[in-house]
Amino acid sequence: MHENIEPGSREFINRLANQKSLFSQEELQSVLELTTRQGVSLDDWHIYGQPADVDGIAGTFRVTPEALQPVIESLIKSTKLKLEIFPFGIVAPDHFQVNVLSKWR
Repeated sequence: MHENIEPGSREFINRLANQKSLFSQEELQSVLELTTRQGVSLDDWHIYGQPADVDGIAGTFRVTPEALQPVIESLIKSTKLKLEIFPFGIVAPDHFQVNVLSKWR
């Protein structure tokens, strides 16, 4: 369903917003806008549920240490998301993996 759609694109947001979902279009937009920040990339994403409904969304962001605080502050505004953060790099992390998983209905 989403193999040819670029994550964070307007088409991606519109397709999700047109399906029965836990998220409004504004909520999806605010999370996906993170990918436009310097030091943030969306490495992976997946939609859970049947084609007509979106039961949940999972994604993995790669975030630099400098961008981590604003990204976390933005993501925790949504009570529908669960976060897991893993540092990469010994002693001084060079990047963080931020896993985002929506809470189920």
